[in-house]
Amino acid sequence: HSHDTGREVGPCGAGIATPALSRLAAEGLTLRNCHCAAPTCSPSRAALLTGQWPHQSGMLGLAHRGFRLSHPQYHLSHVLAGAGYRRVLCGIQHESADGHDLGYDECPTAGRQVDGETTAAALATLRSHAGHEQPLFLSVGWFATHRWANNDPEDFPGEGPTPDARYLRPPAPLPDHPRVRGDYARLVRSVRFLDAQIGEVLDCLDALAMANDCLVLCTTDHGLAFPGMKCNLTSHGTRVFCQWRWPGHITPGSVSDSLVSQVDCYPTLCAAAGLPIPDHSVGHDLRPLLSDPAASIRDHLFAEVSYHAAYEPMRMIRDQRHLLIRRYPAAQRRILANCDRSPTRSLLQAQGWAQDALPAEALYDALRDPSESLDCQASNPHIHQRLAAALNAWQDDSDDPLRHGPIAAPPGVRLTPPDAEDPAIITDG
Repeated sequence: HSHDTGREVGPCGAGIATPALSRLAAEGLTLRNCHCAAPTCSPSRAALLTGQWPHQSGMLGLAHRGFRLSHPQYHLSHVLAGAGYRRVLCGIQHESADGHDLGYDECPTAGRQVDGETTAAALATLRSHAGHEQPLFLSVGWFATHRWANNDPEDFPGEGPTPDARYLRPPAPLPDHPRVRGDYARLVRSVRFLDAQIGEVLDCLDALAMANDCLVLCTTDHGLAFPGMKCNLTSHGTRVFCQWRWPGHITPGSVSDSLVSQVDCYPTLCAAAGLPIPDHSVGHDLRPLLSDPAASIRDHLFAEVSYHAAYEPMRMIRDQRHLLIRRYPAAQRRILANCDRSPTRSLLQAQGWAQDALPAEALYDALRDPSESLDCQASNPHIHQRLAAALNAWQDDSDDPLRHGPIAAPPGVRLTPPDAEDPAIITDG
């Protein structure tokens, strides 16, 4: 799993050569319409690995800023421990300050964000496990393609040449501008680097003759670290690459356009391991979709933001065509602290982008308006009413604290003031 990659990989149509992920697509299933449960790091990963919506899991913001899982025992690693799995974390996780709290019994690169070391540790783990009958759960988390943040917000991790920006086109909703192209070119280099790391792991599975007995899930947490993407509830922020390989269970080269939430991965992995799906899980078992890519798993899904660096409460519902985004008062303006510093942000900010007022609710038709930028409530009142009612019901059924007023941060959480432009400015909550 990676940081901030969205769908900017070859199998999802990006113009980037990603041979390892393309190989994974040819050998497995690519989900073209998969969305995270929250376009912000820790809440997204908590949903993926606990099977709960972020506001249910307690992960309303960033773990390294003090937010915590209410029930860490729900984490997939803890659940698999009960089935006798060896649980190894190589690289990053973003659900706790300490990977051991999540149920991993080995964390060989704990606290490190060096992707080469992460890959080396993953290969060493696989080699040490070859020939063992004990099942293995290996979580490999690369820091790429996250921006370097305070070190150098204009750059991304990864080795290799940066492509010529003059011949690149940034993805929607970004403008095709020279400064944005230069910013995007550095991301492309990072995506290629990430793909090479993934390829090393796949090659190692082959070399050890483990591939045919292994389920591989490869995904990311949310959209790219660019304005209008990460920490936003349009598809630019929530849609993610999600690839599965499970020999004997998935037809190689399968592609599905069915609506999927990452919260559905948790019950699927539990079931694949032969375990009962835990009662706390709110996701849908994807196994029918893994065997039949045309299968429909869900009619709609939800996503949310409460805290990232700063408070920005929003909720979203989407079906196959429309999405409704609800912004609570604190989120009805740009929160720059929740948009990573970058040349692209500086360019847009200089043109008044940060002063835009944002609607309390907006309805988008993703088929007619793929940029998801034109509010169509007025011409679709019945669709708006239907989705708003379903969103209300979900918030009630899932006991969303936002239904009762603003969500206070737990004591000791470190936040960025909502008026700050730099997420590095931190105060104690």
